[in-house]
Amino acid sequence: GGPWPPSSTYTNPVLWDDLADIDIFRAGDTYYYSASTMHYSPGAPVLRSYDLVHWEYAGHSVPTLDFGSKYDLNGGRGYVNGIWASFLNYRPSNKTFYWGGCIDFSKTYIYTATSAEGPWNRHTTINKCYYDAGLLVDDNDTMYVAYGNTQISVAQLSADGKSEVRSQQVFSTPSSVGTLEGARMYKRNG
Repeated sequence: GGPWPPSSTYTNPVLWDDLADIDIFRAGDTYYYSASTMHYSPGAPVLRSYDLVHWEYAGHSVPTLDFGSKYDLNGGRGYVNGIWASFLNYRPSNKTFYWGGCIDFSKTYIYTATSAEGPWNRHTTINKCYYDAGLLVDDNDTMYVAYGNTQISVAQLSADGKSEVRSQQVFSTPSSVGTLEGARMYKRNG
C-alpha cells in the first residue's frame, strides 16, 4: 500500500474535479488515472492512488499542447479539438508508461515516461486517429489499441510502439444502442 491508511468508508464523488474520459489501470500496488483536458496545457493529467479513494496528481502526460498555433488560443479555436479520451498504460518489459491521444481527429500522438511524474516525451506520431482509445499491453508484450466511435477497431502496434502493424474492426454497435465510444480492453483469466 501507499502512504494512506485503508479507507473503510468514503463519500462519492471521491474526486471533486472535472476529469472526464478517464482511463484507469493498476501497476503493482498503484492505480493510475488519466483524463482529458480539452484545451488546457499542460495536458492529460495523471493521478495516482493506492486505494481508489485517495488520489493525488502525479504529473501531465502532455507537457505542452504544441499541435499548432490554434492551441495557443491566440485567435484559434484549438479548445474545440483538444485532448479528448486518451489511453494510458504501463509496459513492464521496459518499465515505461505510454500515453496516446487523437488530436484534431487526424493523428495520434504517443508520449512515454519511465515515471508518472515525467519527464514525458513525444515517442511518435501515428497518422491515424485512435479515437477514444484504450491500450492493452498483453502478457507477451504486444501492445493493442482499441478505438472508434460506434465502429470499434483494434490496432496492433509495432514492438517499439511507434507504428501500426495492423488494424481490424471488431465490433459494430447496433443502431438501437446509439453511439458507443471510449473503448477499453482488459485481459482477465487468460
